[in-house]
Formats: sequence, C-alpha cells, structure tokens
Amino acid sequence: LPQELTAAVRHAVLTRDLRMVELETVEPSAGDRDQRWQARIKPKAPKEGDTSEPQSPVVLYDAASQADAAVFNDTLAAVTAGITKRVKRWEMFGMFLVTTGGGLGLVLFGPFSEWLGRRGAFLLYHVGGLVAALVTFQFLAGWQVWLAALPLFGFLTLGMHAGYAIYFPELFPTRLRGTGAGFCFNVGRVLAAPILFVGGWMQRDWGYSLENAASLLSLLFLAGALLLVFAPETKGTELPE
Repeated sequence: LPQELTAAVRHAVLTRDLRMVELETVEPSAGDRDQRWQARIKPKAPKEGDTSEPQSPVVLYDAASQADAAVFNDTLAAVTAGITKRVKRWEMFGMFLVTTGGGLGLVLFGPFSEWLGRRGAFLLYHVGGLVAALVTFQFLAGWQVWLAALPLFGFLTLGMHAGYAIYFPELFPTRLRGTGAGFCFNVGRVLAAPILFVGGWMQRDWGYSLENAASLLSLLFLAGALLLVFAPETKGTELPE
C-alpha cells in the first residue's frame, strides 16, 4: 500500500477509543511459543444493582477486535477511494494532454505533406512516433516532464491519421476511390485489432511490464516506415480518372 494510505489508516485506528475491555499484554509463556503475544482480558466489574450475568472475556475481546476491524476496513476503503479518485483525475488530464497534442498533429499533417511530400510526412510521423513512444515509456520520470512530453507523444502518434484521408483517395481512380480508400482504412483496423490481445498476453503470460510491452509494440512504427519504400508519391500529381 502507498505510505500515505497506511499512515492514514494507522492514525485513524490508533486515535479512536475502540477498547471495550482493558487489555494487558504479557510475554508468551513456554506453552505458547508459537504465538508472539498473548492477551489477558480483565472484564470490567459489574455496576451496583446490575443483576445481569457478566459477559465472557472472550466475547468482549471478540467484540473489540471486530470493532477494530470494522473501523480499519471503513478507513481503508475511504482512503483508497480518495487515492483512486485522485489517480483518475490525473489519468483524465493525461488523456487530455495526449489528445490535445494529437489534434494539433492532425491539423498540421496537411502543411507537412505539402512541404515534405506525402511519403516524407508519413516518415516524419512514423519515426517521430517511435522515438516518442520509446522515450515516454522508458526514460521519462516526474510529472513535470510528463506534462511536456505527453502532447508531443500525441502529436506524433495520432497526427498521422489525418494523412490517410489525404493519401488514400489519391491512389485510386474515380470509379474506385471510395471503395479503395475505405478498404485501406478498415483493413488497417482489422489488422491492428489483434495487437490489443498481444499486448495483454505480453503482460499476463510473458512477464513483460506495461512499459516494456508498449515499447516493443511501438516498433510497429518501423513497419509503417518500411512500407513507404513501396508507396508512390502523389504530391503534385493529377488524380487518376
């Protein structure tokens, strides 16, 4: 458990008056060597005029132990919920940074494709995405660094998707343009879907951490970069009829 969690629970339990009986702790006797501590329970004396049968010391001890456990569990649940809520806020903020950078990358792919050509823009985003993923998952530490790195990570890994809407229609003649562009879009999605299972297997069955699994899967950016060797450049060319 995190230090702040255990400290909060310990403070809550120790500062509450939960004892229903007076406990006296003694060293274990020779016959109880398997126990670290042994508690002797001294039941409270009955009040004057109280004719009820005094409770067994064991019953009193069990009641006190159950009260301790109940408060501990309640405090643990409350502190855990607070930590989970705070982690969720940071998670959502991280997603906001990534998608903000990704949106900027989508908008700027068009100018890059006019400046570097279609293949050059894709190469920039694929190689940049690989470097950004490896640096993000293997070398970064500290929330200040993450604040600066996540938008760049989103820029390079998400921004290339705008290029598909530019490039795919330029590859096909008019009679096949919609079919060809749709085929390229959706076959890519079908081929990428099993990677979700591979990522899970790498962590569950093969012993990879999340960071190492993500770093290895980011090598797929190299496959996209190598495909550019066979891709025609369409910048400045007339659309095929």
